[in-house]
Amino acid sequence: MPENEIVYLTHEAPVEVRDAEQRLISGRIVPYNEQILVRGRPESFAPGSLSGVNPERVRLLDHHDQRKPIGKMVSLEERSDGAYATFRSPAPSGATKSYS
Repeated sequence: MPENEIVYLTHEAPVEVRDAEQRLISGRIVPYNEQILVRGRPESFAPGSLSGVNPERVRLLDHHDQRKPIGKMVSLEERSDGAYATFRSPAPSGATKSYS
């Protein structure tokens, strides 16, 4: 995958406010061995498939809109059921909107 390619993932997943003061949110970003939509097409991810992702290069976008970045990934963790990420949002208005 090219460095600057945007991948649109669509799946239902709860998001947890890890630290409201530091504006950290976390959640499962990719389930493993389950079908989800990627760019409108069904795909599934295998354990370890995100091992080469550099969290410093991943942005959190409001509804996948490149013009509306609302945070950056600070960590990526692979667990048995999927990949989990923590994002930090320095923009209070964007973060508040995303948390609700």
